[in-house]
Amino acid sequence: MAGLKLPYPKFIDYAVPGNKQCGVCPADLPENLGKYCQQMTESPQG
Repeated sequence: MAGLKLPYPKFIDYAVPGNKQCGVCPADLPENLGKYCQQMTESPQG
């Protein structure tokens, strides 16, 4: 994966802890990611 030279995922630091909490949006989520997280928790597809 390191050879792909992709940028660090913007949401990963919040998605992983959220997944550990069964999809709950973390309380310290930045505002610009809050709307995205809310959509993910309401989506039947995750």
